Amino acid sequence: MRELQKQLSLCTRLLFSVCGQDTLRHDVAKCKFSTEGGTVLGNCAGSQRLIQLGERIRQKRKDSHLSQETFAEKAGISVNTVSRIEGGQTAMSVEIFAKLVDVLDADADELLGRRAKAKETDPVETTAARIRRLKPKEQKIVIQTMKVLMDGMEGKDGWEVPQI
Repeated sequence: MRELQKQLSLCTRLLFSVCGQDTLRHDVAKCKFSTEGGTVLGNCAGSQRLIQLGERIRQKRKDSHLSQETFAEKAGISVNTVSRIEGGQTAMSVEIFAKLVDVLDADADELLGRRAKAKETDPVETTAARIRRLKPKEQKIVIQTMKVLMDGMEGKDGWEVPQI
């Protein structure tokens, strides 16, 4: 039940952000919504807000140093779909939006233009986020390397712990 509430909340924020509250109230015919198949942006493709959403997704992807190909692979969608989303040319489901948020390690409200995400000040969280964006094979290499370093810093293997 909690997961459903979370998805409904995300869906509501997505609808209001992309199509606008006025559109929902006054011009429902122009921006139709359907829960069938999970589509929530229906005929809003090409709207200014959808274009802005696509631009924010593109910028966040680039900030994360992800190509469209890698981004698409991690999100489980096609490169063409990524291109159309970033160009504001296609609708997306809440499920796909949630995947994009996860892959980008972003805040849904940030992508929707609601508020800027607070800068990460915790280097551990920042590093963890960077590791999550890697491919599984790359993650394994980084984790193994970190384990060796941490074992050494914890006094195992006879290393001296440097004072920082």
